[in-house]
Amino acid sequence: MIHKFKNFLVLLSIVFCIQFVFNYNVHAYNNLNNSENANERIVSEDISKKDINNGNLVSRLNEDEEEDFCIFPIKSGVENNKSWKVHFNKPVRESSLYDNVKIIDKSNSEEIKIKLSLENDRILIVSPLENYDYGKIYCLTISKFVRSKDDTILNNSVKMDFQLDNIIKDIPTAEVTINQEDEFKFPSTVSALMSDGSNKDFKVTWDNCNVCTSFPGNYTFYGNVKNYKNKVVLNLKINPFVNVEKISNNKIVQSKEQTNLYNYLMNHNNRESVLKRAIQLHDGDPSNTCVYFASEALRRSGVNLPNSVCNTGKLNNETIKNYSLSYQLKSRGWCVSKDLSQLLPGDICFTTCDSGGRPTHVYTFMKWVKKDDYSYAYICDNQGYEYNNSYHKRNIKIATSSKDAFNYFMYKPC
Repeated sequence: MIHKFKNFLVLLSIVFCIQFVFNYNVHAYNNLNNSENANERIVSEDISKKDINNGNLVSRLNEDEEEDFCIFPIKSGVENNKSWKVHFNKPVRESSLYDNVKIIDKSNSEEIKIKLSLENDRILIVSPLENYDYGKIYCLTISKFVRSKDDTILNNSVKMDFQLDNIIKDIPTAEVTINQEDEFKFPSTVSALMSDGSNKDFKVTWDNCNVCTSFPGNYTFYGNVKNYKNKVVLNLKINPFVNVEKISNNKIVQSKEQTNLYNYLMNHNNRESVLKRAIQLHDGDPSNTCVYFASEALRRSGVNLPNSVCNTGKLNNETIKNYSLSYQLKSRGWCVSKDLSQLLPGDICFTTCDSGGRPTHVYTFMKWVKKDDYSYAYICDNQGYEYNNSYHKRNIKIATSSKDAFNYFMYKPC
């Protein structure tokens, strides 16, 4: 005999109902552990007089037990301690449940230990005594020889396979510590602890990716991973910059003034103050203020430059000496170098020259983006409006479509 069955999938619960002879029904439920809606029956359908031809539910002869049984579609995504709730439409005889309700481990065809308990005389709870194993398929079996108190038996035995999905159990909070002005990129993936004990990476989408590392402090960010109900948490700690006492390499020891310059420009508020003053010196015009910016920062670091300095200038044959930064520094004993391997934080860098023989831009070198790679560096200049920060990344050895390449730098020998 073949019946028609309709499968309902609602949130985390499927509900299925079979109409048996003598109007004796079984309603089998997911018993959602720790859920306030665990006992709610969503829907049922009387299928006693319907034919099945879609293959979802079949009735056949079990040759070993000589029982007709109905097979339900496999249920996936089961929790590892799932209890099943079985509803009968008549009061059930408790003694008939034993040996007639089983859960079979299909990997070895052995019964697992279960606990049977009656919520009332019509509702049976089937619970595992030990957690199910991930990766295995189990079969819940209800024999037709379960009897009601008026001695009615089921028309068919019922079998339903179920399996545990390897789901995300937890995504630990990410703890990240960086230094002030370090570049920080939010991770595109996070490592999750899976229900089988393994670890797996998942794509994460962050609610807010805006972070400025110029300001020390502790910050918390939240993200989302598909099919994970909780928020992903990332705690970011930005350590404050500590002034350095000495800057050097294997050939050069940085001057006191340039060490002061580096320390001063590592402070965001200082940079903003320098930029504001540079614009004032340029009669309120924020454009082309790179020399005003560099000169003002140098003045605040102990280099006595006139306020008139406003041009990058020429290293030789300069005719506008009071306006030329290159000339003013050279006249104070500063040296010129083109050796990028000797570039130190606090050095004043000049780009390639325009048709008039003067560099097109000037900036203060802060550090390399990548050690021993002279393509890009972190610098300080007046162009913070382009990067939302006067401390930013810039091309050095290479030229881009909008930025000229490095030409030389100047430093004061000790």
